[in-house]
Amino acid sequence: MLVIISIVGVFSVWKQTSTIKEDVNSFWNGIDSLNNDLGKTIDQTQRNLDESLRDTNDQISAVSNEIHSEINEIHRIIDSRLDKLEDRLTKMFNDGCKPVQDKK
Repeated sequence: MLVIISIVGVFSVWKQTSTIKEDVNSFWNGIDSLNNDLGKTIDQTQRNLDESLRDTNDQISAVSNEIHSEINEIHRIIDSRLDKLEDRLTKMFNDGCKPVQDKK
């Protein structure tokens, strides 16, 4: 009788051990799956950030080029206006300031 109880007990313990091993394996498989998913998510997020950074740098460069172009245009306009003013003042000086004398 003790032998039968021992055999049943050993079989019962073996069955429970097998079930626990399966649960542990399933647990580790779940952790591996989560780890792989997390790694893929991190990689995709890094790629998205890199792409966003490139796009932002491109936009900054475009705006910077546009600003430089506008500044050059403003300098050109100011230079043109100063040249015209210089020409008028030179003409007035050479004419003996007649436009100023005529207003008196």
